Amino acid sequence: MHFLDKLKIKYYHHRRSKISGTDHAKAQGWFSYDSQQARFQALCQPLELAGKSVLDLGCGYGDLKQYLDEISRAQPSENNEIASYLGIDQQRAFVKAARARFASSANTDFVHADFSNFSLPKVDVVIVSGAFNYFSRDSGYLYKLIAAMYESAQCAVAFNLLDSRYFTSDKTLVAYNPDEVLSFCLSLCPNSQLFDNYAKNDFTIIMKH
Repeated sequence: MHFLDKLKIKYYHHRRSKISGTDHAKAQGWFSYDSQQARFQALCQPLELAGKSVLDLGCGYGDLKQYLDEISRAQPSENNEIASYLGIDQQRAFVKAARARFASSANTDFVHADFSNFSLPKVDVVIVSGAFNYFSRDSGYLYKLIAAMYESAQCAVAFNLLDSRYFTSDKTLVAYNPDEVLSFCLSLCPNSQLFDNYAKNDFTIIMKH
């Protein structure tokens, strides 16, 4: 990602953090905690995550890791814990806070990096929640990353995007046409599905090997 775009994103989150305080969901750009959780559910419910290694791109404060931990605790009689978690984010403050938050969690790591210029490791599942919503002047940015994620993931890829049918792009946030994105995903992975029934201005795509 171009450094000017990264600076814009940094300023966007700095501004939201000052307004939102300790509300992680709002600081990361979500309308509310509930809307963030609805998106996590849409991303994770179609996946088999038990015993899998998970890569979270644009991990923020590690809220997805917290969500996965809560699912596991809610069903203690079932062995549904993930094998490992790796979060990557280009916001240094987010990564620092996430490392402190999960310092005692086993098989959990956070990396400060621009994942668009990062060699993605081989994992079972790659998940992206919200991190593709930012404007990038890089040509073909989204589709290059989808292809890189699909190559990285051994089992599945799950990501969400703002829906251009209901959200108008601006200088910071970008919305996409669901059918166009799904068509590209199907060209890589015949087992790609679109879900858009959980939020008005958002859609999720699941790609399974």
